[in-house]
Amino acid sequence: MDIIRKVVLSAIFSGIVSGLFLSLIQNFQVNPIIIQAEQLETNTDVTSHEHAGAQHHHDAAAWQPSDGSERTFYTYISNIFAATGFALLLISFMSMMEQNVTWLKGAAWGLAGFVTFFLAPSIGLPPEIPGTVSAALLDRQVWWLLAVIGTGSGIAVLVFAPNMYKTIGLILVIVPQLVGAPTSELLTFTNTNPQALTELQDLSDRFYPAATFTNAIYWLFMGVFSSLLVKRFVYPNPNTREIVS
Repeated sequence: MDIIRKVVLSAIFSGIVSGLFLSLIQNFQVNPIIIQAEQLETNTDVTSHEHAGAQHHHDAAAWQPSDGSERTFYTYISNIFAATGFALLLISFMSMMEQNVTWLKGAAWGLAGFVTFFLAPSIGLPPEIPGTVSAALLDRQVWWLLAVIGTGSGIAVLVFAPNMYKTIGLILVIVPQLVGAPTSELLTFTNTNPQALTELQDLSDRFYPAATFTNAIYWLFMGVFSSLLVKRFVYPNPNTREIVS
């Protein structure tokens, strides 16, 4: 039980630090793009006062944090919670699979997490800016889960399984992409103003590279930082390893 406590506490610490790190990067890379897209989204042309009134009523009914410190606070909190969950997975698997954890191995684990949870799903479901409409949320969530499970399992087989099973790992990685995401040709913009459409398209083109860079740096940081925590607190002496159970 002591080893489980160490893993959980290390994951919480890694999640807090990594979540704060992600939030800081987002302030420079993705948040400015999101804010510009939201401004264009709220300026969507309406064809009648009735439609405008209905849209206003719908927007008023949906709660969202106000801009400024409240929005920043909730963003930081959500990033920390998400990072803690990812760090728990990362540190648990790292502790079970690695005999001697180094920062280079931690970077490799972080890279695997980036590919599993961001890069592979984003091939079919690129990150979307506000003001876009795509396929139904449930369809996207189901495919995202399929991509994550397939990619993560495939990478694990490719890295840890005997050579005779490597082909299975490759198939697991490829299958979700062959199935295809439900948004391939459905992405549209809610604002029909020609100038706004041009600006939204430009923001959309910039958003994917920015989100990719942000997530890559974030996962590499979390992988390296988590490996240092495992080496320092979970298994300070690799020769006296315990089995995580």
